[in-house]
Amino acid sequence: MESTKEPAQETTTQTLLTHATLIGRLDGVVEQIDKRLGNIEKTQRWVIGLLVALCVGMLKLLLDN
Repeated sequence: MESTKEPAQETTTQTLLTHATLIGRLDGVVEQIDKRLGNIEKTQRWVIGLLVALCVGMLKLLLDN
C-alpha cells in the first residue's frame, strides 16, 4: 500500500524530526557544560540550553539565506 501523506505533511514530519535531533544534541551540549562547570542549578542549565538553542537558530537562519 502506498503512502498517502501529502508533501506538506512530510515536510512537517521532517521538520519535527530535525527539531527533535537538534534538541537531543543541545541536551548533550548542556550535559557537557554541566560536567565541566560542576553541579549547577537546574535554572542555570535551562538558561544555558536556551542560549545554545538561540545561537544554533541564528546560525541556521544565516546559513539558510
